[in-house]
Amino acid sequence: TASLDDFVGGAFSTIPEITVNGDNECADPTGAAVEVQLCAFSDEPGLDYQWYSAYVDETNNTPIPGAINSCYTVSVTATTNFWVTATNEIGCVSEVAMVTATINPNPVCEITGFQNLSG
Repeated sequence: TASLDDFVGGAFSTIPEITVNGDNECADPTGAAVEVQLCAFSDEPGLDYQWYSAYVDETNNTPIPGAINSCYTVSVTATTNFWVTATNEIGCVSEVAMVTATINPNPVCEITGFQNLSG
């Protein structure tokens, strides 16, 4: 919702609204990091984004240096949460949105009933 503080310079602007989309990938069998892409979307053009590796509140968070686009590609070894905000041209900041980079374990196959068929 907008308040009187949002009325700046004769132009009424609202707080940007964003939605997010995480990524699901299979774990690397060697335990190496897997690359995933996280994206934020909005109907409002021209937003500046900031991705975070930790987010408690507006003053207690960890911005990721250089992660300022609507999509962020990261390498992870386990399921990890990230957060993103968007700022419009007059400085209104969206609510923080959490998105998860999900790393699914590889399936384990077991073969049973092996018989030696050589005569």
